Amino acid sequence: MAACTSVTAGRGTRHEPWLPPSMDEPVYSTSEVCILAAAAVRLGAPSSVVERLLRGRGIEPGDRHRKISMREQVAIARAASEIAPAHDLAVTTGSQLRLSSFGLAGYALLTCERLSDALDLFAGSLAPLFNLKFSIRLRSTGQGTAVSFEDTFAFATDDRDFFLALEFAKLTRILHDLLGSSPRSCDLDRDCDSERASRLERASRLQRPGLIRALDPSGRTAQLLVSADLFHRALPLRDAATHSHCLDLCAAAIEELRTSSDPIARVRSYVEHADASASLSDVAHHLHLSRRSVRRRLAAAGTSYREVVAEVRRDLALRYLSQSELTVEAIAERLGYSDAANFRHAFKRWTGQPPSKFRNEVTWFPAHSVTSTGRESREARQ
Repeated sequence: MAACTSVTAGRGTRHEPWLPPSMDEPVYSTSEVCILAAAAVRLGAPSSVVERLLRGRGIEPGDRHRKISMREQVAIARAASEIAPAHDLAVTTGSQLRLSSFGLAGYALLTCERLSDALDLFAGSLAPLFNLKFSIRLRSTGQGTAVSFEDTFAFATDDRDFFLALEFAKLTRILHDLLGSSPRSCDLDRDCDSERASRLERASRLQRPGLIRALDPSGRTAQLLVSADLFHRALPLRDAATHSHCLDLCAAAIEELRTSSDPIARVRSYVEHADASASLSDVAHHLHLSRRSVRRRLAAAGTSYREVVAEVRRDLALRYLSQSELTVEAIAERLGYSDAANFRHAFKRWTGQPPSKFRNEVTWFPAHSVTSTGRESREARQ
């Protein structure tokens, strides 16, 4: 959900940049998990079991106003996938996410002048209102515009595949609603393993032959290609006055999210994902902010980038020493220290003892017994 919340709507640009949330921030509407629950029942799951699944998370069936975290969404999707076919569940859920499911944000897209304008908003300033699990990038190619889904969260493999299928289906449904018909001129050759290609293509087709095909050349970034003709096509329900009014209301909704969120948690989440080796420039680039904006947001929260990195390094060092068999040298390299001596000095400053003594005294737990983040999670998926 990397985006900027500066929404332009007739009277100029407003509001601070939006930082992608951490896994635990409750900034997502329950609308999507309610639609997921209904899809599970449609696929044969007992309604009583599905209702208990939601109520166990404090969500009443049909309650689409409460805010939940991404971690809660993952837990609900996993539980639902145990009582309904996972891929069918993801595709069915995505196919039910019409533009109207997103309220005023959906109508803001619907009333855009052209499809290119709608996709720019979907990927950028209005992204926080579409419950996105990945960062969306638009990139011009010789064939058209590639819409890519790039990792924001360190999902486990099965969770990533589930949400990727759901997001493919969601975007295809949104394209259909924007254009008023299936976008048959949208096409893309695929270049990935046959099983994954088949699953992603199914997600993007939504049982309508001739729609978008998937591209995942690296295994890390999935894309859809929108032809140049389609990308610049005028939308049938375009309306400048209604569009401007919707953007004003969306800006207010995003501002409410921004002021209730935790910038420290968002920066920390990315730094953890990179094992504390990310530079300020790396973080700023990932969050679509300037270095100055990151510094300003952290200063307003009473900290600095240097302090966040130090805290993450300390926490990861404690975790690696107590939950892995990595050598001190390997941990130092992983955390971005120039050599083990600097790491030992920092660790003694944090804890009052060298890492070797800490490891000898601590009760050891295998890494797989705890919830992993960052590189641990990525290596577990390989």
